[in-house]
Amino acid sequence: MLGYAESIGQKTSTIAELTALHRGLELALENGWRNVWLEGDAMTLIDIIVHRRPVRSEEVQRIIGDINVIISELGSCNLTHIYREGNRAADKFAKMGHKLLEPRIWRNPPKEVLPLVIEDAKGKNFTLPCSVTFVIIIFFAQFFFSILLTRFKV
Repeated sequence: MLGYAESIGQKTSTIAELTALHRGLELALENGWRNVWLEGDAMTLIDIIVHRRPVRSEEVQRIIGDINVIISELGSCNLTHIYREGNRAADKFAKMGHKLLEPRIWRNPPKEVLPLVIEDAKGKNFTLPCSVTFVIIIFFAQFFFSILLTRFKV
């Protein structure tokens, strides 16, 4: 398991999400991981990347271009949508990252995250109220991001 968090200052949620994905892919390459499955809860951004849809923002175009370059260097890369409730470990890393003054990498799940990783590995289900509105974000919470790449089996 590899966890990562870093403050990126005040950015839009789109830039934060894409920055998180970009850094996650960089970490995958740096660690020699060539078969990667990424899950995110920003369905619109996943669609833009997977289907190479055009975007207007030059900054977004640049980051997506960088993401596509890294993806091409991987042996296999799947990018799929996951509901926010399935993204709890990444959300916890994001909350932890908000307090950091410098980037941090965790090689083992910290005690705050381990129970969430174990529950995810066991396939814990969550009952959602019918009126839930899903917020479309990947690893974003108050202008910082985190990355969660899992190679951890329970």
